[in-house]
Amino acid sequence: MTSYSNHDSEDARSRQRDSGQEHLSRHTTPLSEAGVPQLARGLLGSGSLTNRNNAPVRAAVMRSMQGMHGNRAVQRLSASEFYGMFMGEGITDSGSRPIGGPVGGALPSMDFKRNSAGGLDGEGEYGPISGHADYDIDGVPVSGDAGKLDLRLGAWKDGDNTRYGGKFGGGALKGDVNKDGEFSGDFGVGTGGVEASAGDDGFTLGATGNMLEGSVMTAPPSADSQIDEQSRFGLSWGGGMAGRGHWGDKDNDGYREYGFGFDAGPVSADIKTEDPLRTGSKFLMDTLVPDALSPMVSTPFNAYMDNVSPDTNLTEAAYNEVADFGGEIYEGGSDAYESAGKTYNKVAEGAGELYEDAGDYASEKYEEAGEMYDKAKEYIPNIKMPEIEPNPLKWF
Repeated sequence: MTSYSNHDSEDARSRQRDSGQEHLSRHTTPLSEAGVPQLARGLLGSGSLTNRNNAPVRAAVMRSMQGMHGNRAVQRLSASEFYGMFMGEGITDSGSRPIGGPVGGALPSMDFKRNSAGGLDGEGEYGPISGHADYDIDGVPVSGDAGKLDLRLGAWKDGDNTRYGGKFGGGALKGDVNKDGEFSGDFGVGTGGVEASAGDDGFTLGATGNMLEGSVMTAPPSADSQIDEQSRFGLSWGGGMAGRGHWGDKDNDGYREYGFGFDAGPVSADIKTEDPLRTGSKFLMDTLVPDALSPMVSTPFNAYMDNVSPDTNLTEAAYNEVADFGGEIYEGGSDAYESAGKTYNKVAEGAGELYEDAGDYASEKYEEAGEMYDKAKEYIPNIKMPEIEPNPLKWF
């Protein structure tokens, strides 16, 4: 079964063109030169003229404006419309602002609106053919978009995640085959894009442009498994460079899918896994172990991974073990610190008692020495006795 966007017949296009010319002749003639820019601005930003089915009318409007004011004046007016769009003029939180391209779709027509994250979204079309189509080929779903443009600025929602930055892209033809199936793919003709963004699920930085492109992809993550792995590999005829980092939780099972991806010349690849330790160890076994040792090392190891612990997330298990061990060390250190504190307090208390006892003993002996001195002076008259040093520490 096929569904697609219908286009008007040639007769309808002719009637639209004629009505556009009649509308212009009826409204532009009596206006002064100062009044034309306001009318032109209204026509250029009219939502009815940005629809792809009204391309002939839009072309008639642009030709009449160019004939009256010249190409440069019309270009300045068109540029001011796009500048106003980027500055947020005429765009409300719930509304949108259409911007129409000139003669016959030579520039894109786009519709801009504020999104739920507070950023700016733009969706548009360009070229002589644009639209969406869905097919079912022997039970395999195939979908495609022609002449589509997509713009995101500021912040935007990507599923349950939020991205910040900007991206712009489109293509003469972009499509998906068996999307989100056990094996899926995508294809493109005349595609390009640039993106610099980061958010809850990863980051993307780069720019690409391809005449032809295609890729294949394994099954997406499933909430029924905590060890999902997904990989994608693609080839293209074009150029560009891009890098990607992945750390989102697409299946919302509490286990993030970590990974990376890149575009380098004709090659494109991505890999994501919920269990980096499992995926990394299997990769190292398959690549670093010599073929001669593979039956004794790699094969038993992979069999253990696939059969003995098929549902265990090794990364989480290792993290828990390290966390538990660290907790035990921390608790042991806390206990040792507490014991050392108690021992210090006991030693300090004992030393204080000894110091007090020694002081009391010295004071007592000092008093006794003073009494003996006084008695000695009474029994030995006419003999001058030296004064006794009051500080016992200076007796020696």
